[in-house]
Amino acid sequence: MNESILLCHNLLEKMKKLISKIVGKSSGRQLKFYLDMTYGILKSKSIVLNEIAHSLNEDTSLKKVNERLYKNLMRIPDINERHNMIKVGLSYMREKEKVFLIDDTDVMKPYGKAFEGMAKVRDASYPGESTKYDHGYKVTTITGLSSKKKQPIPFYDHVHSPFELDYLSVNNITNIGVRRISEHLKPYEGMFVGDRGYDDIKFMKMIHELNQYFLVRMHNNRWLIFGKDRIKAFDKAKTVKGKVIVPITIYAKERFIKATSFKCKLRDYKYDVWVVISYMDNNPDPLILITNKPLLTKDDITQMVYRYSSRWRIEEYFRFKKSELGFENFRVKTLDSINNLTFALDIAIMLLAIIIDEDSEYLYKSLKRYEKSIKENVSIEFYRILSSINTILGMNKNGVKNYKPIRDTKPKQLSLFKIKDFD
Repeated sequence: MNESILLCHNLLEKMKKLISKIVGKSSGRQLKFYLDMTYGILKSKSIVLNEIAHSLNEDTSLKKVNERLYKNLMRIPDINERHNMIKVGLSYMREKEKVFLIDDTDVMKPYGKAFEGMAKVRDASYPGESTKYDHGYKVTTITGLSSKKKQPIPFYDHVHSPFELDYLSVNNITNIGVRRISEHLKPYEGMFVGDRGYDDIKFMKMIHELNQYFLVRMHNNRWLIFGKDRIKAFDKAKTVKGKVIVPITIYAKERFIKATSFKCKLRDYKYDVWVVISYMDNNPDPLILITNKPLLTKDDITQMVYRYSSRWRIEEYFRFKKSELGFENFRVKTLDSINNLTFALDIAIMLLAIIIDEDSEYLYKSLKRYEKSIKENVSIEFYRILSSINTILGMNKNGVKNYKPIRDTKPKQLSLFKIKDFD
C-alpha cells in the first residue's frame, strides 16, 4: 500500500476516534458533521463553509453540501459535547497540577453588516493604539498545556457580544468557562494563569471557592497588607532582591530571572496570598505575580515563574488560529452558528495537539517527513504539523465518506410475507 494512503487512513481513524469521544451518545449525524468539518478545516486551512465543502470532494453539488453544513451549525450548542471535550483534553495533561491559560482576544469584522450582535471592540492588531475600535466580537478562551510537548489544548472558546440577551459581562463569560472546567477537576488540581486583566478580587475568590489555584500578574499599584502595615506592590518590589535564579529561554536565547516571594494579604480578600517579585536580567521593571498556592521552597518559586512564562503560548494559539486557519474570516452570521463553528475549529486544533503530544506514535513520526520547516526544534509545532496534514489530505480524493458510520435500518416497506392473517 502507498505510504501516503496508509498515513491518510491512520490520520482519519485518529480523527474519527477523537470525534466519537466528543460526540458521545449524540446521534450519528453529529459524528458525520464533525468529521466533515474537521477534515475540511485541516485540508482547506479555512473555516469558510464553501471551501470546506469543496475539500470534501462529494458527488453532491456544492450548494447542497453548504446547506447541510450550515443547517448543522444553526443548532443550539450542545453542552454535553463541550463537557466531553474537556474530559478528552484533561486526559492529555499532567496527572498532578494542570495548568490552564486564560485570555481574551478579538475577532474583527469591520465591513460586516448582517452579523448578529456585533459591537465596538478594541482592535489589538494595532500595537500602541489602545483607542483603535471597530466592529467585531470578543472571544474568551481557556487553553490547557499538554503533558509532554506543552502544546495549547483548547478547552473553552466563546464568542460573545454585549448585545446578547441576558448578557452580563466579559468576567461572567470567563467565570462560566472556569466553573465548567473545574467540574472535572479534583481539589487543587488546576492552576488558572492570567495576565493583569485578571487581577480582580472577585475572580480570585471564585477560584478559591472552587478549591483550585490561581496565578495572576498583579497591577503595580495594588496594596499589599502586612499585619497593620500596607504598601504598594511596586514600592515593595524596590526593597527586595531576587534570591532564586531561574534560567529561561526566550527567542532561542537563555535569559535569567531573579525572583523572591513572601506571604501577605489583600484588601477585601481574607485568605493568605503569596507574591512573587521577579526581575529579568538587568531590567529595572519588576514582574509581580500573585497566587493562592503556598510557596514554601525555592522550587515552588521557580515553578511559578515557569507557569507564568508559559502564558505566551495562548497568544501563539490566537495567532495560529487567525493566520493559519482564518479564524476571523467566517461567513456564518448568528452567534450560535459562530460558536458552533469555533467549536469545530477547536476539535481540529485539539487533534493537532494530541498528535504532537504522542510523539512516539507512528502517525507523528510519519507526518514529520512531510513537514516544511527551517528550524529543527520549535516550541509550538502546530504550524509544521498542519502543513504536513494539509499535504497528506491533499492527496486524498475520497474525502471522509468511507469513514462515516452506515445507518443500520431495516426496510420500512410492508411485505406480504410478513403480514399475519387475522381470524
